[in-house]
Parts: sequence; C-alpha cells; structure tokens
Amino acid sequence: MKLKLFFLALAAAALMVPAAFATQPAGKGKPATTPTSTNAATPTVMFILHGTITAYTAVNGTTNGSVSLKISSSNHVGASLKGMTLNFTIAPSASVVKHNGATPAVNDQATVKLRATKATVASLKAATTTGSIVQLVDQGKAS
Repeated sequence: MKLKLFFLALAAAALMVPAAFATQPAGKGKPATTPTSTNAATPTVMFILHGTITAYTAVNGTTNGSVSLKISSSNHVGASLKGMTLNFTIAPSASVVKHNGATPAVNDQATVKLRATKATVASLKAATTTGSIVQLVDQGKAS
C-alpha cells in the first residue's frame, strides 16, 4: 500500500514540474529575432568593388574626402556595376589603407568596401546616390 502511495505521489510531482517551467519570469527568455533598429525586409550587405582610381580627394580633419573608381570586378552583390565609374564619399571614420605609405593616386588599383542594402545597386547604376565607404584599400599602380 505504501508503495502505491509513493508512486502516486511521484506521478503527481512529475505532472507539476512542467507547469513550473511553462512560464518564464518577466525579462527572461529568448531575445527578439531582429533588433527593433533594423528592418528584416531590407538587410544590409557588403559591396566589395575592385577597380582603378580615376579621382581622389583625401579626408581633411572632419571634412569628407572622395574617391572615384572605375569598377573592374566585384563580389556577387555588385556584379552588375562592372565597367561603371562611381563616386564615393570617404568619411573621417573610414579606413584608408595606403600602398607603401603613399597617398592613393589616379591610376592606382584599389578596393572599396561599402555597406548598404541590395536596393542600393539600382541607385548606384542610375548615379542618383553615392555611398559612404567603410574602407579604401590602395594597391598601387597596375603592373
């Protein structure tokens, strides 16, 4: 008889355990899948564009610089930009990697990294928008 009561009490306790874990305390649990500051419908991607510098203005203190690049190749998202010459803004916070310590110059090979939405391709092709780059890597003169 005591054994039956023991198993009955054990079964009742087993049924109560899931109920204790069914609701989480306030402020605890799985975080939201997307932050409220982003829109999942328009994710940003990294454009990596390779080409030849056609014009360059260095950043001066807090004044933005600029670079014009004739695109020869790119990663997948920027493939349709090949052959175009695009102008980009260089913010003071952007990274400019110099080749052998020399300032980037016209006819140098370079790589521009730009973070934007995929929809930016259409505005770049129409020349209605110029983006602010994340990084400019000067690779020196083509050999």
